[in-house]
Amino acid sequence: MATNKSLFPIVMASISLAGCATCPPADAPAPIAGVERFEAKPPMVPSLDKRIMKGFKSLAAKSPLDQLGAAELRALRFTEDPPTPCGGKERWPVKVGIDAGASAIDLSDNAQIVDTFDISELNLVTKPDSLPDERISSDDVSEQRLYRIRGYIRFFKLEEATEPNDPNDGDFHVVVGDEADAKYAVGDTGPTGHSFIVEFPHENCVAGRGDKYSKLGESHFLKESATANDLDMSAARSSFEAIVQLIMDDPPTGCKIARCPLPPKRSIPVELIGVVFFDKIHGQIGRAKNGIEIHPVLWIRQSPEPIS
Repeated sequence: MATNKSLFPIVMASISLAGCATCPPADAPAPIAGVERFEAKPPMVPSLDKRIMKGFKSLAAKSPLDQLGAAELRALRFTEDPPTPCGGKERWPVKVGIDAGASAIDLSDNAQIVDTFDISELNLVTKPDSLPDERISSDDVSEQRLYRIRGYIRFFKLEEATEPNDPNDGDFHVVVGDEADAKYAVGDTGPTGHSFIVEFPHENCVAGRGDKYSKLGESHFLKESATANDLDMSAARSSFEAIVQLIMDDPPTGCKIARCPLPPKRSIPVELIGVVFFDKIHGQIGRAKNGIEIHPVLWIRQSPEPIS
């Protein structure tokens, strides 16, 4: 798809982001019924301020991206749509929101968003003993809730699908660190506890490789005509591509769309919202110690200030 270059100055000229200093503290909501639970074992997440953001709109997304309609936002992408069928297999329905448990996740303007974890704390969450096909939950985290995370993009790659049923699932695989120079797992370097993975699936790949999951229907994470100010999987991917377009226009040494490590001075401070997901650990670049991810991301903005 051709990039609409004329929109980029509008989008990237001044990205502002309001925080949530006035969000009232509250006890975390009770575990959701019908979700498989696993027992949390030491080491537990340290004691945290249990704050829940009361409504997505309280994040106050005042960004040039929000001025764009759905079609204009979609036109910001610089990647080609993957040929179908495309997508993954392992726990794929949970990854893209076509499983039965996804419908319990509130994506409205009043959605509650867990706002207590930083990246190092996510790395301390107990790893489940098994990864079933349904969503899982513990007293620490739940795959049936939304989480807000702040950090720096340290690495990204497009897992590009170039032919139908390609082993690549079409996702953008992104490593987010807690500092601009955060170390992350790559090669012989194992997980550092200071990074984790977030993923941006492509909306055309929801049915999975070989259309394996086509009978499960539409994704709960896709809205019709969604804009950047919605909690939406497709809009989040478009927003992400708008953010990294400036990197791709002037890439650092060694950066290509198939593999782009960012030097600390080019790391991108971001704030994102998405659904927690536990992935099987198989040597992924940037992986957390426990395999925890945000998959999918449903909203992202570049932060105008360094993350503190």
